[in-house]
Amino acid sequence: DISIVVGYKKEDIFECCKDESVKFYENPKFAETGILESLYCALNEMNDSLIVLYGDIYIEEDSMKKIVADGCDFGSAINEDSIFKNRKEQIETYYGNEMLKGQTKVSVKNGYIIDIGKNIMGQINGEAIGISKFSKRGAEEILKRIEYLISSGDIKKYPGFSNLFKHLIIEGTKISPI
Repeated sequence: DISIVVGYKKEDIFECCKDESVKFYENPKFAETGILESLYCALNEMNDSLIVLYGDIYIEEDSMKKIVADGCDFGSAINEDSIFKNRKEQIETYYGNEMLKGQTKVSVKNGYIIDIGKNIMGQINGEAIGISKFSKRGAEEILKRIEYLISSGDIKKYPGFSNLFKHLIIEGTKISPI
């Protein structure tokens, strides 16, 4: 059951997926918002477990099977390979603020992510690769959080999942590395 939130180059995505059974949602403000607001455009899909990934992610079938099979409520797929440490830092803009792009690092302890972000301190165990998984309970909680962040205006502080996960970790939520 696949849904795609489109914005940038949506016509190309429509063309590429024209023969597929895919539901489309559109974020008309994609150029000025973050991934959480794009996900909110597909809020009707957030009533069961789900996997969220960026449109430019390549993942091998065995890795996707591992993500699907994981029973976590909140999860982030990570790459434990050290190759990511040699990539150049890039800049992207959210709400007019420049941020480091790529290399969202994770620190794992006792089977859970204890820190996540572009500039974390301490031991780095890998890189979040842009794929998040939620159980039905996790999806319901994420939807509530996104609705709150949008209504309060705090969404600007949380453009992506790593920002939201960091906040959830501080509150005591267990985020599993997959």
